[in-house]
Amino acid sequence: LCPPDTWAPEGHATTDDSCSSCNKRGGGGSGTQLWGATECDGVTTPDSALGLLLTLGEFYKDMGGENWKNDGGWLQDSVAVCDWYGITCDEFGSVQSINLRNNGLTGTFTASGIFTIPDLRIVNLSANSIDLDLTDIGNAKKLQVLDLSSTKLKVSALDALVELTDQPTLTMLSLDSNDLGGSIPSAIFALTSLEELKISHTGFSGTLSSDIGKLTNLQRLECSGNDLTGQLPSTIGNLRSLQEFLAGENGFGGTLPPQLNQLTELRSLELQQVIASGGIDGPLPAYENMRQLTSLKVDSNQLTGNLPAEFLSKTSKADFRIEIGLSHNQLEGAIPSSWSRFNNFFVNLAGNKITEIPNELCNINSWMDGDVGKYQCDAILCPKGKANAIGRRSNDQSVCNNCDGGDYFGAT
Repeated sequence: LCPPDTWAPEGHATTDDSCSSCNKRGGGGSGTQLWGATECDGVTTPDSALGLLLTLGEFYKDMGGENWKNDGGWLQDSVAVCDWYGITCDEFGSVQSINLRNNGLTGTFTASGIFTIPDLRIVNLSANSIDLDLTDIGNAKKLQVLDLSSTKLKVSALDALVELTDQPTLTMLSLDSNDLGGSIPSAIFALTSLEELKISHTGFSGTLSSDIGKLTNLQRLECSGNDLTGQLPSTIGNLRSLQEFLAGENGFGGTLPPQLNQLTELRSLELQQVIASGGIDGPLPAYENMRQLTSLKVDSNQLTGNLPAEFLSKTSKADFRIEIGLSHNQLEGAIPSSWSRFNNFFVNLAGNKITEIPNELCNINSWMDGDVGKYQCDAILCPKGKANAIGRRSNDQSVCNNCDGGDYFGAT
């Protein structure tokens, strides 16, 4: 390391750069009292070996390192930083990742610390009882993954995320299982490089902002288990790369926006409710353009009308298992015979107003995870005048029993 009052670009002498006095041209004005300086402003930066040790040492102290579940190697002179528990480096020895998930961290995390490490790309501090101050998170110029789920994160801290707006590197943000509340902060919708956003079970309320349509790189959006209400915005159709939209257990109303049919890469869509009171109404769209969809769950809403004959008519997954949850809505009429195009279909229609099951569907042995091969039509729905707890027969014990006043298939 360069001694005090000297500096070099890498903090030590190399074949190209010697340790220069801070009083010489190029070294700046004031000297430094620390070894390993990369500049002469009195600050040792994390670019230097000593600067990295100081930054991580302060982090260890602030996060109660002595009481961690595993602090293997930390602050031990005989152990290289890259061998410390939770630290991953590249082939050049630059710290790339800090993953201390569920490791007993405590205290207050400040972004002005480890986020100054120049090549840091992944930070996972989830499942730790820590407060977080994200001021100066903009120093993390190469940050790609940030997981702060199940911590003591407060919604006020999220305003600092605006510092990452002009940095097109952050691809994954997880804030799951924090007591946040209120509307989803606008700073999140400004992170247009995101490919994965997880904000489930955070207490967020109000409508889902139309600004969600700005996150056009999203492939996975999780916001289930919140208090989101109102109509889903039509701008959801802008998310053409979206593969998973998991938003069940909220209080959405209105109808299913037709723009969802623009999500041709979507594989999974979840908008189910826990209790069938209120919820999304209107017809079930055919979603013929969702060629990749294999899971749709809109149970316990207020969907009405007939089942569309052209449902998923352009699917490329007809030979794959497709699971459709439509139970406890107000859907009516016959199950379309055209659905026989699905070879491995599992559809839950219990608790609706279904009046007919075409016989040809009852002969597709692979339907309902093979139950149709054992119990024929009863495996799809219990017949009129019969019922059980799930509205269909799934094993030898779940017999459809006689009941009074059963006008529809699939009574529960």
